[in-house]
Amino acid sequence: MKILLLVLALSLAACGGGGDQAAEEDEESVFDPLVSTIDKAKAVEDITLQTKDDIDKAIEEADPDQ
Repeated sequence: MKILLLVLALSLAACGGGGDQAAEEDEESVFDPLVSTIDKAKAVEDITLQTKDDIDKAIEEADPDQ
């Protein structure tokens, strides 16, 4: 019975906490440069697609027959 209570107490203690998660999220990880690079690439893609749309619209307005 004492062993069961000890195991139960240790199990509950191991599940507790959670206050450290906020601190861990703010820390820099080894993947931050990769994530930053992907974010930059997505931003460039958005700009490129917007420019393409603007050019397509200008072409359509200049020559509506095609």
